[in-house]
Amino acid sequence: MTSLIAWVGVDSHGVSSLNFASDSRITWYDKVKVIDRPWDFGKKLFWSSSTPDILGFAGDSCIASNILGQFTDLLSIGAIPRTSSVPQYASEVLASIINSSLRDFPDRFRGNFTVLHGLRIGTGKTAEWYVYRLYCDGWTCSSPEALDLPTNSGVLVEAGTGRANIVEYQKVWKGSDIGGTSRAVYSAFCESISLGTDERTGGAPQFCRLLRINPAKPVGIIWKGEKYVAGVRIPPSVTPQVLEWFNDQFEVCDPSTMQLSYKSQRQPRPGGLVYAKDGA
Repeated sequence: MTSLIAWVGVDSHGVSSLNFASDSRITWYDKVKVIDRPWDFGKKLFWSSSTPDILGFAGDSCIASNILGQFTDLLSIGAIPRTSSVPQYASEVLASIINSSLRDFPDRFRGNFTVLHGLRIGTGKTAEWYVYRLYCDGWTCSSPEALDLPTNSGVLVEAGTGRANIVEYQKVWKGSDIGGTSRAVYSAFCESISLGTDERTGGAPQFCRLLRINPAKPVGIIWKGEKYVAGVRIPPSVTPQVLEWFNDQFEVCDPSTMQLSYKSQRQPRPGGLVYAKDGA
């Protein structure tokens, strides 16, 4: 059912990055009980290859993962107009697509989910940033809700069945000497996956970011000695150098060695991090 987090990076000129991260676990369940083993390779973050749009979901994956993949394809080929005068237009189109698709969806497989849609209008320091949230109860999808972006670097949204874990781990890392940085947010999120107690959260983290220029782009993940992109385990013989690669400590890595990149700075885990389960 997912752990999903969104956060912004802010500098003296305003928002400099919009970041989405999720886990990769898909679970099958009957009402509230998991009925089969999970699958840890599901795609939960999506992006357009030609426009500055980034999307993620938490909740039922059957409808959400298919529609978000279709929607980002439409964005990539320019089929959905984008305008600064109506920044929510693309999100409204997404809500309409979801509602249209739900009309013909089998009742027994309906489930609720939340979608986040982040976008940038313009480029550079004068760019405008927006994040919209849509909620689907399995039958209808809400209109897009515009979220207020923080004025300082920090978390915007935590969602999914793993939300309680995310909130706890973010609180602890925020109180460390690197609190308020993307490194702290991402590392805390990784620990909420690997050390948390939500059985519907698992697999490798997924990470996608939108900067002041260019479309959004996924980030390669070094996780437990293997390489992942958007939930896909990358074969050892494949080394996609076109992506940035990070490990769980937000250290820049070389995908060919899975070790720190040449001249990259080591980022040691802060001391004194204690979680409630450890007796905090």
